[in-house]
Amino acid sequence: MSPSRKSAGSRSSRRSHALRRHISRARPGSIPPARGRPLVDHFMALEALGWRVVEIRPPVCRDEGGLWRVMIDRVDFVASMTATAPDLEVALAELVRYASADATEQG
Repeated sequence: MSPSRKSAGSRSSRRSHALRRHISRARPGSIPPARGRPLVDHFMALEALGWRVVEIRPPVCRDEGGLWRVMIDRVDFVASMTATAPDLEVALAELVRYASADATEQG
């Protein structure tokens, strides 16, 4: 069927699919625990909750006890969070915890 003969119904369903694909369907309790790859698991958990890591800044100097800085944005760009910690995994874990709480409040 040529593009000019397609029904208008197929276009509207495509548009609604595009709007729904950015809505998180994961429940905070459904995120699996770490299995030897904690950093990857934290990234996947944030993605499942509708958040994306947008910035990771390593400590300037380890000798002085520098802090990692991690920033995440919600997929709909309405909110962002930042965490700082001496360890990258700790900062990501805190952000997962707060993002889970955010998802619980919205749902």
